[in-house]
Amino acid sequence: MLKNLHKITNKVIRGNQLNTEEALLLADADDIELLTEAAAIIRDQGHGNIITYAPKVIIPFTSFCDDQWDYCTISNIDRNKTRIYLTKQEILAIAKRGLDVGCVEVLFFLAAKPEQYSEAAKQELQALGYDSTLDYLAAMAKMCFEQTSLLPKLHSGVLTRDELSKLRKVSLAQGLMLDSRTEYLCEDGASSYGATNQHPYVRLGVTAAAGAMNVPFTSGIIIGIGESRRERIDTLLGLRDLANTCGHLQEIVIQNYRHPAEIRGNRLSKSMLKELLWTIAVSRILFGAEANIQAPADLPNPALAQMLEAGINDWGSVIPVNIGLVGSDVPWPQLERIKATTKAHGKQLRIRLPLYPAYIKESSKWLDSCFFNAVEALTDEQGLVRSEATLAINK
Repeated sequence: MLKNLHKITNKVIRGNQLNTEEALLLADADDIELLTEAAAIIRDQGHGNIITYAPKVIIPFTSFCDDQWDYCTISNIDRNKTRIYLTKQEILAIAKRGLDVGCVEVLFFLAAKPEQYSEAAKQELQALGYDSTLDYLAAMAKMCFEQTSLLPKLHSGVLTRDELSKLRKVSLAQGLMLDSRTEYLCEDGASSYGATNQHPYVRLGVTAAAGAMNVPFTSGIIIGIGESRRERIDTLLGLRDLANTCGHLQEIVIQNYRHPAEIRGNRLSKSMLKELLWTIAVSRILFGAEANIQAPADLPNPALAQMLEAGINDWGSVIPVNIGLVGSDVPWPQLERIKATTKAHGKQLRIRLPLYPAYIKESSKWLDSCFFNAVEALTDEQGLVRSEATLAINK
């Protein structure tokens, strides 16, 4: 039990950042009520009554993952057990259906460059007319923007500076989860063993490189993979150091690990919920009022309300319709749930772009000029999506 928790949280409420020693003391703070109350006050100082989300359509760009950590789901994608890449026609069809249901963002998600590991991938890319996965990705992101007006965001795995810079020209933002800065999780027998690209300092290096290239970036942690609370704080401090240095970490995602059966059943254990709320609140306290702290919206209703009370200001990726590859579109009830939860807490739910408002205000620094006109046309003076541009979602 941390005796001077009030003193620590009041320091942040007064607008000051905790030092490393103070931050690590929070590992002993088990008063969830006090932590969440302080986190909500800090959140409101920076965001008022605005809670945001991004209606997006997700493109599962490849079905290949070279890493096999225990909590990976990408490598389990089954695309007829034959093809590694979506075709141009499939990508465009998914994007257009997303546009029809009110999405403003298209998120391309991949974890590897399959041609480095698979001769079949090389041949498939050649048949598509490209030499590399990233060349194909850049072309498809550009195509979606030009043919649908959807704004691309890319989660493309471990990249070099040159690759980050190349993809910056065809996207508003990029991202890579850190997951954890705890190195032993990559050792033999641990959850990340065999995941060569999962080493924390590889991922921190990519995140730092993104900052050097002025790439607006998403990162965050996964909880429940064997780490302690102190180790979570250490990981968050690693991200905070980069945010303080480069200013490019526009959102921090707090993601809880769930077994696929829990996801299908929309379940969350009491112990995991407690850890999720604790981590959200501590993240808000560490990063401060202006930070964008996000947690998953695909959780049971009681958890949604408690996450909002714990200090998040963004629901993240909300998919109006679960769009399948062959037209198996299914309405996703979570959008109505977060609307109801947000309203019940006296907050206003607003739509944002892949680029957060503070970055839109400095778009000449953070954004390629090809997106200037589209962003300006979509957003109001707050940098949020204009209401008349979202009638398809809010009708």
